[in-house]
Amino acid sequence: MSEEKQEKSASAAGSADSSAKATEQAPEKAMDKATASKPGGPVEEPARDLVELLSEFQERQAALDNKIKRSKAHLADIEAEQQKLKKESGDVSRAVGGITGARADAAATTAEADKVFASVENLIDSLEDHVVKGIQQGLAGVDQDIQDARGKVSSEAAELDSLRTQKLNQESETARRRATYDQALARVSGLPGKIADGVGAVRKLLVELVAARDSGQAQKACVVREDATQQNSMLKEWVGQAYEKRLLKERQDAASELSTASGELSRLQGELIKKEALLAQRRKELKELQDGRKAKIQQLAVQPFEDQVLPKGA
Repeated sequence: MSEEKQEKSASAAGSADSSAKATEQAPEKAMDKATASKPGGPVEEPARDLVELLSEFQERQAALDNKIKRSKAHLADIEAEQQKLKKESGDVSRAVGGITGARADAAATTAEADKVFASVENLIDSLEDHVVKGIQQGLAGVDQDIQDARGKVSSEAAELDSLRTQKLNQESETARRRATYDQALARVSGLPGKIADGVGAVRKLLVELVAARDSGQAQKACVVREDATQQNSMLKEWVGQAYEKRLLKERQDAASELSTASGELSRLQGELIKKEALLAQRRKELKELQDGRKAKIQQLAVQPFEDQVLPKGA
């Protein structure tokens, strides 16, 4: 029994020592890990020289600069959204502040209107039915004319927006066709220079090939010959009539596509001008009807209305 107790005591003491050592080492390991994770902490392998260290700092600085740029761009987007939200919030806030008063005014006005309507009921009842009906139809006709004109304005405005979108798209398409044509034309006009550059490249390689041959450098001669063979093949293609005709056809096709795109753009521009003029006319007509509404309503108050006598059997 005494030996077992001694063994247990020794085991407990060993565990305590291990725990103590682990406790002492834990802060050091945590500190090392935290330090290594910091941007300014030590690296596993130190720089070999000052140039390498400078390069490391420059890379880190560039990374930080990019991060700052992205952060500023993101901040600008957030600030723009914030300003938009402030405006919307202000609009809603004003609506909240004014809705109570507006409702109160509306309630008082409608109540007063009901009283006035009741007070003229007997007077209006003295009119012939065909007069009342004529007034109602006349008033409805005035408002219907305004509503029809407003619908025409809305329709023309929608078509104008559609035309503007089509024009913008066609402008992009025409610009793309223009760039394609310019590139094709540049290849045609630049053919002599391209051939001259090819001649220079082949001649330079031939000089290197002869030098390698005369000096007995077999491997270099092999490399230069392969390069020169490719360059010479391309040069033969460039000076041929087939290549020139291909470039001319590409230019002609690009010119045709550019002409088609430009024609469509011109058509849309003409349609846009006509549509803008028509919309202006529709708006003018609507304004005239709106401005003349009061006079037409006043005319209903004095114009005579004849009672239409239906024929027998109708």
